[in-house]
Amino acid sequence: MKHCLYILLLLIVSATTVQAQRGASRADQKGGGKRGGFSLSNLTSSQKDIPDSLLVADSAALNSKRITAYRLTPSLGEAYVAPLDTNKLNFSNSTLVESKSLAIGYLANLGAPAQTKIFSERQEARDFIFADAYDYYITTPENAYFYNTKIPYTNVLYTTAGGSTNKEEQLKGTMTMNFGKKINVGADIDYIYGRGHYKNNGNKLLSYRFFGSYQTDRYEMHAYLSNFNFVNYENGGMANDSTISHPDEYFPEGRPSDTKSYDIRYLTNAWNRVRGKRYFLTQRYNLGFTRELEEEDEEVLKEGCVDFYTFSYYMSSCATSDEARRKVEGNIFGGVANPYLKTSDWGWQIDPKGLRYTLNEIYDRYQIPLMVVENGLGAYDKLEEDGSIQDDYRIEYLRQHIEQMHEAVLDGVDLMGYTPWGCIDLVSASTGEMAKRYGFIYVEKYDDGSGDLSRKKKKSFDWYRKVIETNGEDLS
Repeated sequence: MKHCLYILLLLIVSATTVQAQRGASRADQKGGGKRGGFSLSNLTSSQKDIPDSLLVADSAALNSKRITAYRLTPSLGEAYVAPLDTNKLNFSNSTLVESKSLAIGYLANLGAPAQTKIFSERQEARDFIFADAYDYYITTPENAYFYNTKIPYTNVLYTTAGGSTNKEEQLKGTMTMNFGKKINVGADIDYIYGRGHYKNNGNKLLSYRFFGSYQTDRYEMHAYLSNFNFVNYENGGMANDSTISHPDEYFPEGRPSDTKSYDIRYLTNAWNRVRGKRYFLTQRYNLGFTRELEEEDEEVLKEGCVDFYTFSYYMSSCATSDEARRKVEGNIFGGVANPYLKTSDWGWQIDPKGLRYTLNEIYDRYQIPLMVVENGLGAYDKLEEDGSIQDDYRIEYLRQHIEQMHEAVLDGVDLMGYTPWGCIDLVSASTGEMAKRYGFIYVEKYDDGSGDLSRKKKKSFDWYRKVIETNGEDLS
């Protein structure tokens, strides 16, 4: 079957770019000669100068003359340019399992179940958990390639390694072409066959995909049909751990060179199969119009730039794809709760360091003076029997945010001013409540309409007056 696939793909090539690499196992090395293949590590010993243009992905440029490969963002399906897998350089880093992560665990063979040991690199778990170990081999809408070509494009890659008893082989092929400027169609295939290093340790992985796209200035459509069928043989591991840990005791006459002779737990042909199909279709319709910029337009834009940038800051939030995570509220935008942050009486996360981060992010982008025009804490304020309002929580909130603004200034941010929200209690715009109070001045008015609108200074009033008088030097 595999030989038929090899011959079929090679025959249908109309415009072919082939990179064939053959890596030999150490058992195949003779005479102590240098190993074959080409990688960046060989550049230091190479006598030929290699152009800098070859040291970067050859297709990750928008101005590619003949072919552009791209992927789609998961949220809006927007196209972004992705590098083509042409294997001109760094072949081992795109073929071997170890290239998938800095730390990866897998069951010996190319194509075997694998998982990164770095937790942050792992994907969200699937409903069918047994497929999670094949993340590196399953095509998804996030990693699927689409193309835009000016000439028919075909890429075939065949790799093989190992001796006759433990050989590993992989055949990858892509063929795509455009029909005019709007339509692109194509197909790709990935076939892996490994005999395994031990008894009943082999695998066969076959996946293929038919894809197409239609793109105009207004309408975009991308679709594909993919299918995969992965078979892995199971041997249950070594029958005796001494085979590995104490080989001299287990093999008194010397360890055999053929690992197929090691005793295993499952003597019969036990195997598992993971297979599936995916039908993917996404489409976009672009509204608006396109206008070419004239030279005078650029001058108008330069002259019309604002002199400074103002913004409001109250809270931060997190994002996740796990809908079961606890949510937090906000004025306009909500999000997922950060377990390391406290929240206000209305569930808004209190994140002073987030203000420093925001100031640095905005200033780094626009390089103009900034001003924080809204920042404050909405809370339940209690009128004590003596008529005082002890809002130490508001003082602490403002103190922490002012301290982080000072840190941002030390970072190099040009911060021209700060005004809190707000000086006097009023009806909250976000909830329509009088109970949600922000001010330094307490207004005796309540949600049921009662109250005489009399005003009293809160503890934060005199504290903030001192902050103003000392230009933020005294925050005690």
